[in-house]
Amino acid sequence: MGGDYLTGLLKQVKHGGGVASVGLTASPEISMTVIPFITRGVSLLGVDSVYIPLEDKKHIWQRVATDMKLPTLENYQQEISLTETPDYLDKFFKGQLVGRYVVDVKNV
Repeated sequence: MGGDYLTGLLKQVKHGGGVASVGLTASPEISMTVIPFITRGVSLLGVDSVYIPLEDKKHIWQRVATDMKLPTLENYQQEISLTETPDYLDKFFKGQLVGRYVVDVKNV
């Protein structure tokens, strides 16, 4: 995501950290200073998800499904309603949530 979401995330990354950005769901723009990049050594990495060869995509998704799997998250899965989503997003961007949240869009 881009826009305000990416801006907020970059401001919260710890010293020497990095963010990999795929897609422009919110916006192709970010509005911030270069301070996080200079004073904390934060890196923003763009991920080419369009022109990468199909064989490379298959390899990446296989790794995500196997050796990059986070089995501990299975203990932290919770279903939330669509109306609860804004509250959970606020907590997420404040770094107050851990786990996986599934939004039930069927019972609106």
